[in-house]
Amino acid sequence: ARLAATGRTAPGGEPRAAFLGRAGEVAKRLADEIAVAGDPLLVVSHGGLLNYALQQLFGLPVRDEVPFGFDHCGVVRIVGYREEPDFGGFPML
Repeated sequence: ARLAATGRTAPGGEPRAAFLGRAGEVAKRLADEIAVAGDPLLVVSHGGLLNYALQQLFGLPVRDEVPFGFDHCGVVRIVGYREEPDFGGFPML
């Protein structure tokens, strides 16, 4: 079983609740920056944290399976798209 699925923390590791809280703070900060910034944002992160933050930012259910794949030293461009009035916002990677 994966360690995350057991609810246990690796020795010296960050507890899962703290990690998810940190990812939530990243998502909130990104949402705040996106709302006021007209310029592109640069986010540098490990893929694991970025996966959880993007899940929360996009309003997806937070899960351990990795919905977004990132290459090592990769660059991902996220573009917001809105189609009104019926569909609302769509994130695109």
